[in-house]
Amino acid sequence: MTDPYCPIDLASPEEASKGLQEILSGIPLAEAGTITLINNAATVSPLTDLSRYSDEDIVRNININLTSPAVLQSTFLRLTSASAKKRNIVNITSASAQFPAGGMSLYGSAKAGLDMLTKCAALEQVGENPASIVAVDPGMMDTSMQATAREAGIGLSDYFAAQKLQGKLKETDTVAKEIISLLGKVKTGEIVRL
Repeated sequence: MTDPYCPIDLASPEEASKGLQEILSGIPLAEAGTITLINNAATVSPLTDLSRYSDEDIVRNININLTSPAVLQSTFLRLTSASAKKRNIVNITSASAQFPAGGMSLYGSAKAGLDMLTKCAALEQVGENPASIVAVDPGMMDTSMQATAREAGIGLSDYFAAQKLQGKLKETDTVAKEIISLLGKVKTGEIVRL
């Protein structure tokens, strides 16, 4: 059996595209009833005022949070259009796309861009075998990224810490099951809040 994992540095959109091409080349797409791309990777780092970001920090953050997801989505649509019978793309978004927060300017902006990418790309899916493209805001989960935000000393850090203390963070396994259960049940182009 081949290794089911293919590590990809999403800070490099070119590597993201090559990695997905490699993954798709190992899948018998003509036999696949359904194929789904879930864009879940993201980074909040660094969490600080925009004026304190280095140029490299900005490029890395936007590449991971928006550029690579756009490249992956484009590559997926192009390479599966003629073979897979049912295609889904799920972009994991965040409430940060809608609610401004100091220290989170790049993350929030990139997630807002991902929401718009979802809506626009969904409109483009016409003709034979259109893909369903949705974005899902899973809510606050108990992840290392959430821990980073709690400890960052930004405006929302205390709020995030209180949510953790009050047991309001969702477990990732539960959220993953909820996302999978949505496939095929949500209108393409929608932004779903769990």
